[in-house]
Amino acid sequence: MWSHRCQHVSPPQSAQSKGAWKTKAPTSPWCHGGNEDQLRHLPNPDGRFLSTPPQFSEPSFAATHWQSPARHGRRPHILLTMLSRPLQRLASASRAFSTSTVARGHTSHIGKAPIKVPPTITLTPTPISLGVKGPLGSTTVPLEPYMTLSNPSPDVLALSVENAEEKKQRSMWGLTRTLINNAIVGMTEGFTVPLYLVGVGYRAALEEDPRGKEEGRSGLRLNMKLGFSHSVLVPVPNHIKAEVPIPTKIVLSCNDKHLLGLFAAKVRKWRPPEPYKGKGVFVGNETIRIKAVKKK
Repeated sequence: MWSHRCQHVSPPQSAQSKGAWKTKAPTSPWCHGGNEDQLRHLPNPDGRFLSTPPQFSEPSFAATHWQSPARHGRRPHILLTMLSRPLQRLASASRAFSTSTVARGHTSHIGKAPIKVPPTITLTPTPISLGVKGPLGSTTVPLEPYMTLSNPSPDVLALSVENAEEKKQRSMWGLTRTLINNAIVGMTEGFTVPLYLVGVGYRAALEEDPRGKEEGRSGLRLNMKLGFSHSVLVPVPNHIKAEVPIPTKIVLSCNDKHLLGLFAAKVRKWRPPEPYKGKGVFVGNETIRIKAVKKK
């Protein structure tokens, strides 16, 4: 027997003789009771009957579960497929990440690069430093205890560390290699950087320093007009060579790249480039982005 929620309705005699059925499909889950013969007449999810439906009606409060699938969301197999896709992407990403990390390992692309040593350079390695001597002078580069120097060939110098997995050793590896290369280039060719004075009335001149060569000075100083009510006087150190080929250009030379950069920054500090009119002291090929003028 069907559930008490479903009322059995007998069709009219004329309809039974003609085989016409006007019934309402059992669309509520709690209306699916009864024996096996009655269960064969249950509808499919798409609303079609497996066989001739029985004669019954459904109460008005019963929910239409299969007649309106859009009201109740997607079907279960579609939901499972949608939920499994992010998990599959996460699994594939984790596999690729772990594989690439193990295969590549940790290294320093700058530190492992070989250093070319010209024939005019003489290297003197010690446990804590490396002496570099060339035509323009000599300097010393400090070394960490975990660093090792080797010569794969007579004109090539290689630097290595004990454990490249440690972050500090890996970072100092690349830094020390760069310092050694800069020392070799500085003792053979030297470093040069130009300074450009951009602005109305900006100019520079190289003159003698009345204080002489005391306290590490070279006896020369830069006299610059940078838009102030007074002249800017900057003494030139003895390790810096300064030239003024034109009033708006200063050329600095030194065999130590670090000291050269410090002095160039000292001169630039008096009038850094400003972004509205583009005026100031530019170091090398320095560029700035010009901003739009603020509108009132």
